Amino acid sequence: MNPPNSTSPTECRRWPRVEEERLMTCRSKSHQEETIYFTRNISGGGLMFESPEALFPDTRLELGFYAPMDCERQTMSHMRVGAQVRWVSEIPDVFGYEGINRYRIGVAFDEIDPQDRACLEEYVKKRLMMASTERLA
Repeated sequence: MNPPNSTSPTECRRWPRVEEERLMTCRSKSHQEETIYFTRNISGGGLMFESPEALFPDTRLELGFYAPMDCERQTMSHMRVGAQVRWVSEIPDVFGYEGINRYRIGVAFDEIDPQDRACLEEYVKKRLMMASTERLA
């Protein structure tokens, strides 16, 4: 199933992001059932996760996840945010292998505590600086 009007994840990112696998709970605003996914990347403005099922763009979600508060990942904070699906893309069937997750889903946070957003932004900024320093070494 291909959702209508799905767009590419590369077109317009306003927020720097880092690769980050985090356990995440997800519930559609119209359903009570929670589903567990893993994030693939995260920023102060949203995240991307993979799913066995497509979601439609503009779907409203409630997400819960533990976000690192420092680059050493020693301190974690549980965040609950409201988000909206911005894009969906099908994961290519590489070499005939079909994994469980068939779709990449990008969401934008639209209900997030300003302190939580600031913590995520600071974490991403530090992780990117660390990665840049490692490349130069």
